[in-house]
Amino acid sequence: MNRYAMLNGQLTTNNLHNIEVVRGEKQNLIDVNNRRYVDLSSGLWNVSLGYNEELNFNIKEKFMELLDKNIPYVDMTSYFHELYNSVAEKILDFVDEKNFDRVFYTNSGSESLELSIKIVNSIMRGNYIVSFSDSYHGTFYGGMSISGISKDIVKNHNPNYDNRLTLKMPSNIEEEKKFITYIEKEGNDIGAIFIEPIIGSGGIKFCSLDFYNTLMELCKQKDIIVVFDEVATGFYKTGKKFFFKYLEHTPDILCLSKGLNNGTLPSGSVIISKKIGEMLSGKIMKHMSTQNGNLLCISTVESTLDYYKKKKSEIEENIKKINCINNELVREYSFNARIFGTIMAIQVNKNFLNNILEDIKQSGILVYRFVTKEESGISIFPPINIDDKLYRKSLKLILKTIKKYGDIQ
Repeated sequence: MNRYAMLNGQLTTNNLHNIEVVRGEKQNLIDVNNRRYVDLSSGLWNVSLGYNEELNFNIKEKFMELLDKNIPYVDMTSYFHELYNSVAEKILDFVDEKNFDRVFYTNSGSESLELSIKIVNSIMRGNYIVSFSDSYHGTFYGGMSISGISKDIVKNHNPNYDNRLTLKMPSNIEEEKKFITYIEKEGNDIGAIFIEPIIGSGGIKFCSLDFYNTLMELCKQKDIIVVFDEVATGFYKTGKKFFFKYLEHTPDILCLSKGLNNGTLPSGSVIISKKIGEMLSGKIMKHMSTQNGNLLCISTVESTLDYYKKKKSEIEENIKKINCINNELVREYSFNARIFGTIMAIQVNKNFLNNILEDIKQSGILVYRFVTKEESGISIFPPINIDDKLYRKSLKLILKTIKKYGDIQ
């Protein structure tokens, strides 16, 4: 019996693919039997740059600099280290948005959302926090209270829903208009809206850019704080560095993790605008865990951001190839898929889902699944630097496998 445990719906040690991993190489995971798998989940969306020998070598070099000085840990609340500021500067430089001003260090995407909710609760002028029905914002208490997709799973944890409004994410132009009308009517009572711009765990759902632009302009007019959860969508997965780069407006708060350091160590960040910083001035708040600002963690962020900068042209070119392959093959095989940038979802009948996942795995490819009240299917988050020829071959095989099952929706 395994002595470790997970609370993943229930107490378990079961995992999706039942593979014991011993090594990684580029876009591949290698198991204990030396079998190779193309990881099109990019490590639950963390390993955006793949199992990257060059990046990991650079990370090891940074580790050794710190460990040779015998400082694996420094208490951020008591002492200063130059990495705190230099890495924050690099994050702000990478995000490249003049309205953003300060960086908080966290240990995960869930904690980034928790901190953001604390900030919002302390300064928002309206009474309610709005989020989308199929959104997922982590497993801490604040995040659970605004994650529409997991309400049934977390009800035993008793999240506080007192001032939460979970609204259906619009799925067409008419619903987008109704959503905007609702915010126009009720906006004076809304203090903040948390936006996962592309729903990840709920199956790659998104609204039109016009909707987001109109919504953010309306929030600006009504003094509603806009928080973007780009934990899953950040770092080029949507084609640009961040989804908000497609828009005319900038969120007030940006939550990051996953691709921030290629999943190396538990790391995340919350970036706030100058406006939010001014609103926090004089407020009494508390959010600090022992490992916030862990030097080894933020050194992995530094190495990863340096890598993104060095490989920028190559990454951007490869992303275009991935997007073209997605759209081309979906048309060729006549699938109705949801695609944005490098990521995509294909709806699959729940009765066939596990068999399809297993058949795909037997072909040496790993994908992720999504299941909501309305639908189920597979989602694909390839490493953004995946070999495009291998990706084309892998996606063809996936689509052929799904096609075998006939009525997939």
